[in-house]
Amino acid sequence: MTDAMLTVTPQSTMEHDKKRVREADTQDAGAVVQVEVEAAPVKCCKCDKSDVKYRCPGCERITCSLACCLAHKKEFECDGKRDRTKYIPLKQFSDSDLSSDFFFLEEVSRSTNSATRSRSQLGVNVRRYGQARPQTKKRRVASVPEPGETMNPHVSSDWLTRFPVAFQLLVQHAAKRGVALTLLAPGMSKRTRNSSYMDTKASKLFWRVEWSFPSAEVAVSLSESRACDSNTPFELLAQYLDQRPDNTSIRGKLKKYTGINWRDHVVVLMRKEFTPASQPQYYPLDGNLSLESNLKRKAVVEFPILTIVLRADLHQYPLANDLIQVVEETIEPSSSQGDDGVHEEDNDRLVEDDEGEEVVEEDTMGALEVIAEASQDTPGEEEDAAMDEL
Repeated sequence: MTDAMLTVTPQSTMEHDKKRVREADTQDAGAVVQVEVEAAPVKCCKCDKSDVKYRCPGCERITCSLACCLAHKKEFECDGKRDRTKYIPLKQFSDSDLSSDFFFLEEVSRSTNSATRSRSQLGVNVRRYGQARPQTKKRRVASVPEPGETMNPHVSSDWLTRFPVAFQLLVQHAAKRGVALTLLAPGMSKRTRNSSYMDTKASKLFWRVEWSFPSAEVAVSLSESRACDSNTPFELLAQYLDQRPDNTSIRGKLKKYTGINWRDHVVVLMRKEFTPASQPQYYPLDGNLSLESNLKRKAVVEFPILTIVLRADLHQYPLANDLIQVVEETIEPSSSQGDDGVHEEDNDRLVEDDEGEEVVEEDTMGALEVIAEASQDTPGEEEDAAMDEL
């Protein structure tokens, strides 16, 4: 079949190309017909000249010169900027459009965070219609901890001001209870799951508590969305491990933990934060004490995750000491002993505490003797040198 040359006048006058070749499949014999199309000349939107050079990214109007481009901006009130929110069909969506959308969302996120920080720093409450009014109601905001008080050295000192007031109050009241609470960046999974909050009216702190049962036959995911810090771990575990008609399925998955005296066979642990993953450490918690007492002097990231282990498997979990160890020493006054007895008692205490200190003291005394001998020899050497000169 021979090629057919057809001349077609296009409906749109916005086409650039003067010629376009397209292939169309025919219904019979699979023949391909090449159709050559001649496009009508595109004219400038201002002066009707055919020699066009510019296409406006904003309104997509075509102009031939800089003067016509500036004129069309005044006439149509066009800023010449591409509409980044314009709808693009999926078939025409390219990698450049994807990159443009990504950077556009990043700019929106940065602008939102910047506005939030500016609002907290200026102390204004932005209401409707863009009106900024000073805050009339006093809102208590947690003070920013000092750099030396932060548990994680990689966290900046002003990290707390980036969070809403509700979470700042949560960190503040947790610190009053002796808990070093650290919040993650927005978007983190643990940050999203955190439902802990502080009830300032009732003066109660509610924690989100997640449970981990490493000895369970089947993976179990249990959590408390809001557990009061006055509750004990055993009180919270009772709803899962006690024999009840409503927890039959859960008890079936936790057969190794259930029993009549399950409180005597399980140990509650909490992993120590900011430790290497290859060397984990765990705090042993008292199941009969409240969460407030158990979490005191410990670091928590977002919310506590409690690990329930069998007492027979406790040797597999290295234990850690509290963050702040309180050492109490009782010194009894010696009435019957004299000065020599006091010195002897101090020396014995020194040996019991650290034997290395005595060694250091002996070395120091030996060094002083050497220095004294050297100082005594020095005048003689100077006299010999003076006699040699004479």
